[in-house]
Amino acid sequence: MRKITIGLLCILLIFTGCSHEYIPVTSQYSSQGNSKSNPPVTSQALPDKVAAIIPEEDASAPPASEIIMRQAREICMYNFSSFGIRPGIAEVYDWNKEPVVLKKWKKYYYSKHKIKQHPELTFYIFYDRNGYSRNYFLLMYSYFVISTSSEEVSEIQVGDPYSKFQEQYGDFPAFQCNIELVHSDGKVLYCRFDLVDGELKVVDVRPYVNDEFSLMIKEILEFEATLE
Repeated sequence: MRKITIGLLCILLIFTGCSHEYIPVTSQYSSQGNSKSNPPVTSQALPDKVAAIIPEEDASAPPASEIIMRQAREICMYNFSSFGIRPGIAEVYDWNKEPVVLKKWKKYYYSKHKIKQHPELTFYIFYDRNGYSRNYFLLMYSYFVISTSSEEVSEIQVGDPYSKFQEQYGDFPAFQCNIELVHSDGKVLYCRFDLVDGELKVVDVRPYVNDEFSLMIKEILEFEATLE
């Protein structure tokens, strides 16, 4: 009887231990040091599709994974649409089947990507940390960042043809007649194009569309500039 009781207690302890087992962080990133090649990660277990989460107070930026323009365009469409359902981090993972490296920034996370066809462009995506599922962070906003200062180009005005925009910024592909990009100095340029007398022209231009994210992208660029 004593052996049976001890055996039952051992089994109970095993199951109790398993129910509180800590899931270790398994990623290519070290939890020590502040180098850009080895950004630190949070000590908690990571959600699906996430390789690492860099704390906001840490002086590291997420590495830039490579994506194609079509993928970035699909995400950027949600900046200007009123769709009730937004994609999540799982879609970003599906681009290259690699877990995404995130950095905390205020009440959001952000990830960084390079555009394969346009090396002068970097693509930043903001995610909602308080999405409806721990493993499915919703995509909230995104930006194309171009390595050109706003002081290096003249301002685009309403009535300008799309060809002038191309002269200023290169063959930046238009989509849904909306384009929003950020200069390397943090200035956001939003343009909306439409056909006027058979020609694609600027019909709306403004510094930015979304106040909250425009401020954050400027802060992030300034922060990352100190790391170079």
